[in-house]
Amino acid sequence: MTSYAVHINLDQALGLPEEYLGELRAAEARRAAQLAEEGTLLRLWRTPEESWGNFGLWEAVDDAALDSVLQTLPLYRWMQIAVTRISEHPSDPALHSNLPRQE
Repeated sequence: MTSYAVHINLDQALGLPEEYLGELRAAEARRAAQLAEEGTLLRLWRTPEESWGNFGLWEAVDDAALDSVLQTLPLYRWMQIAVTRISEHPSDPALHSNLPRQE
């Protein structure tokens, strides 16, 4: 498996009716829970300066598989997504302490 840092941001002014936007956000939360259960979405952090932005730790077999998964997100067509492939760093504090380690 390959690990990825994924930054997702949404344009707040999507121009969508509030009710429809609420449905999409609920669907997005359900899909994130499914991806977490499947082991594809490992962690998710909110970015305070972007009210709809987040950084996530994702895993996929390869770049194409990750892209396919991201396209299943209900808000995908309104997202700006930056993907960076990441790997373990030899100076990671988690490697040299009792902190939990991502495998």
